[in-house]
Amino acid sequence: MSDFGLDGIMDNIELFRIYTKICERLSQDYGMYILSSAYGYCGKDNDKGDILKFNILVHPKFLTYIDQHGQSHMLPKNKHRAKVFELVRDTVMKILQKTHA
Repeated sequence: MSDFGLDGIMDNIELFRIYTKICERLSQDYGMYILSSAYGYCGKDNDKGDILKFNILVHPKFLTYIDQHGQSHMLPKNKHRAKVFELVRDTVMKILQKTHA
């Protein structure tokens, strides 16, 4: 949450609500499957600050780019992580702007 200037501001319940809204939005907007496990969670950590961590499956149709001719192509595999990070970060920003405006 420090990336968004909100580290330490929310309690665990607020973090869970934000996490849930983000998961719902990722599922609705991008058809992502959110996996509940030790790799996907939210919480407070004294050393690392407030944490939102996601373990997700992404449909390949969202891992594309449009070339100069307007045609859609699959991103190279080494670009998948950055694209997913971009989609998640944009979604987090939208949710946080609505809840902390």
